[in-house]
Amino acid sequence: SAQDAAQLIRHLAEHPVSVPHWRQQRPALLVEGAEFRPAEADGEQGQPSSSSGSTGTLCLTAYVRYAGLSANQLVHVPGAGDFQILRIEGLQDTGGT
Repeated sequence: SAQDAAQLIRHLAEHPVSVPHWRQQRPALLVEGAEFRPAEADGEQGQPSSSSGSTGTLCLTAYVRYAGLSANQLVHVPGAGDFQILRIEGLQDTGGT
């Protein structure tokens, strides 16, 4: 009924959805920019290069959300797998400008 629908809308408006506890314990990236740098012909970082051009370094400009991110942990990219972080560089926040 119309009254039930109004109560449902009121309930949803008064009780915002919270972030699940398990998500707050894991880091997440809010990516603003990405650049893929293919591996060099003689291999990057001592690793052999691939003729398909599928190896290289993915450089991200991002904000870390929730828990902190360490360069010692793996990062999961949905649909691609788990990858090791080469390094993390801190940049100055421009304040959204």
